[in-house]
Amino acid sequence: MKGLHVFHFVYEMVDPRNNTPSYVGITNNPNQRYFEHIELRVKKGKKNDWVQQLLAEGVKPKMRILEIVESREEARAREKYWIQQYVSQGIPLTNAILYLDKAKHSANASKAYRDKLADKVGSDLMTADEVCERIGVQKKQLVYWTKRKYVKSIKLPNNRYYYHTSDIDALEAKLLDFLNK
Repeated sequence: MKGLHVFHFVYEMVDPRNNTPSYVGITNNPNQRYFEHIELRVKKGKKNDWVQQLLAEGVKPKMRILEIVESREEARAREKYWIQQYVSQGIPLTNAILYLDKAKHSANASKAYRDKLADKVGSDLMTADEVCERIGVQKKQLVYWTKRKYVKSIKLPNNRYYYHTSDIDALEAKLLDFLNK
């Protein structure tokens, strides 16, 4: 129908146990999108794990509308803004990693986010650049070792590789051992 205007909503899913945002998204139908989250239509991922945990505890996430905008492009820009705001505050959103490398926030903010994310994955994380700087190799060498499974990495939805500090400690020890032979 011509003339029908569709608004876009920037929203957050909030943990009712502590009133903390856990996800930021956009939709043109908040009610439908809320039920899609609750029905776990996507069967994998951090957000799904979080919703399953809540449901197992007998609670449901809350949806709060942050903004209403007129275009999808504006909604995407505002979604990114809100994700960056929460990441810079150290709030571990379940979808923040998608924007971590794209966001031009400070190194301290990304470090704060990785520290929060580390609680979920059980160890500190390092970027490929940080690993290369620490052990003194070029990125192509690290990529080679990763592909050959000499070092374990985590490939996140942003198509970036992250490394557990403990795995880099082990790699560094192997390199030193090899060099000392």
